[in-house]
Amino acid sequence: MLRLFCLTFFWVSGLCSAQQSKPQIVQDSVVNRMVAERILINQQKFQRHYFTIQLFNGGHQAAKEIQILAEEKFPDLPSFFTFETPNYKVQLGRFKFKGQATKVLLQVKKEFPESFLIEQQ
Repeated sequence: MLRLFCLTFFWVSGLCSAQQSKPQIVQDSVVNRMVAERILINQQKFQRHYFTIQLFNGGHQAAKEIQILAEEKFPDLPSFFTFETPNYKVQLGRFKFKGQATKVLLQVKKEFPESFLIEQQ
């Protein structure tokens, strides 16, 4: 009798506790706007704040030669040729994270030993 009662109890409790529907999340529209605004702020921050590797700082002709060599050695990384009075600069890559830039810098130093990391803001 006890055995029959236990079996019936477990069978009925199994039927009662089964859930068939998925939970529905109701979220205020303010939260959606805040998330969208935060994504935009992060995108703008990344455009202003990044790390790059400086390969050269000096004369125009030497800078152009370094840039051509860098593009040959590291075709996957963008190179940048800029002028800041009185020197031309050649920079390589645009990295969001310092750790990632440091790893690439170790490879770049094999070809350009005087290269170093710059934080752009």
